[in-house]
Amino acid sequence: MPYIGKEPEHGNYQRLDSIASSFDGSETAFDLTADSVTVYPTSPATMIISLGGVIQQPTIAYTVSGGKITFTTAPVANTEFWGVALGDTLEIGVPTDKSVTSAKLATTSFSFFIS
Repeated sequence: MPYIGKEPEHGNYQRLDSIASSFDGSETAFDLTADSVTVYPTSPATMIISLGGVIQQPTIAYTVSGGKITFTTAPVANTEFWGVALGDTLEIGVPTDKSVTSAKLATTSFSFFIS
């Protein structure tokens, strides 16, 4: 799947920089960054967002597009914000060589032949 900007990493959890200082009760769209670098979430479901200590429901309370989050309702001034971008949570990536043991495999998925 093509991405605008950097492709999300598998399970690369990043705490988002606070955008609370931009809340004014009228703005709804904000840039997303982590350590001052733009974050490009794959979907709202790959994020945990809190406003005023209340976890927001993805796609209902906010959406994401490119490196921006857009809230359904503009956050009022002085509302506390924190968020985590979870990376691409549906894929585990490629395991490191020799890191998967037989204990992690289903017994029906392989067989041994001794000659």
